[in-house]
Amino acid sequence: MSRRAVLLGALESAPGDLARLCAHVGVEDSHRRAGPGGVSIAESIAHLCELEGCYRAWFEAVVAQDGPHLPPLPALERSDPAPTLAELVEQFRASRAKTLALLRGLPPGAWQRRATLPGEGETTLRWLVQRLVEHDTQSLANIADMRRRLETGG
Repeated sequence: MSRRAVLLGALESAPGDLARLCAHVGVEDSHRRAGPGGVSIAESIAHLCELEGCYRAWFEAVVAQDGPHLPPLPALERSDPAPTLAELVEQFRASRAKTLALLRGLPPGAWQRRATLPGEGETTLRWLVQRLVEHDTQSLANIADMRRRLETGG
């Protein structure tokens, strides 16, 4: 299996993993913050949705432009999102489907196109996709940890 296929598979699995993590989280628990200065599960998923659009815009810029300078990603905001957890999970799934359609439609050579990130320097589309996979992994682990704490009262 190619590295590209592994990355696409990881991106494809994230919405299902997120849905399973959130399946039995109640409305009140979804908005409960994980300690002082922490964020809620709903805030975390709203941030995933926001970043998905940002990453897709990065990918589109890398494909359309020669060596674009990409804007920084927005920081996580601590504000209760209005949509329900199920709506947020669906929003993430729909947005990820658009990202996957974009990436799957690219020829393999496009994954080596270059861009510049502020404070990080030159990178490739492949590295940006890897970075999104790593962000998914960390976000899902954080949400799982928040859910565990809610279940154990810790």
